[in-house]
Amino acid sequence: RRGASQPHTVTASADDLAVVAALVVRLGGQAEDLLSLALRALEAGDPGAEPGRLRARLAGLERELTGRAAALLALRQPVAGDLRTVLATFRLAAALGRVGDLAANVAQRAAELRRGGSGSLDPALHRLGDRALSQLSLALTAHQDRDFHAALAVWRRDAELDAHFASL
Repeated sequence: RRGASQPHTVTASADDLAVVAALVVRLGGQAEDLLSLALRALEAGDPGAEPGRLRARLAGLERELTGRAAALLALRQPVAGDLRTVLATFRLAAALGRVGDLAANVAQRAAELRRGGSGSLDPALHRLGDRALSQLSLALTAHQDRDFHAALAVWRRDAELDAHFASL
């Protein structure tokens, strides 16, 4: 028999899903911040210690997110749409962690990259970075809004981003 202090399973599952969704938003925001920092660092040079600090925070959020998603999967045994959400969370955590890693690496090496070039950022590279940041933001918004059509539009534009990258 359930005690008065125990939440109903459906309510607890919904609460757990809400926590996971909030962590995805925070992790996505951290990845966007790191990518923005990398682009600013390419423009201005050395970003200092900020990339390492942001990357450490992102890594902590990534661990927390995957831990919560795994616990939700094991303890709540979600089905249908909730199960798809939890499984997508694992992929999102890995992808956003990768974005953060790569952006932090670029930001930390910005001074070297600028010294190796002409001293100013190639406008095509700047456009690529802005485009990648825009794609990331649109993808995160589509996920948060559960907007299939917006997500599909982002996915379709990904080939254009790849072609832009290949042209550089």
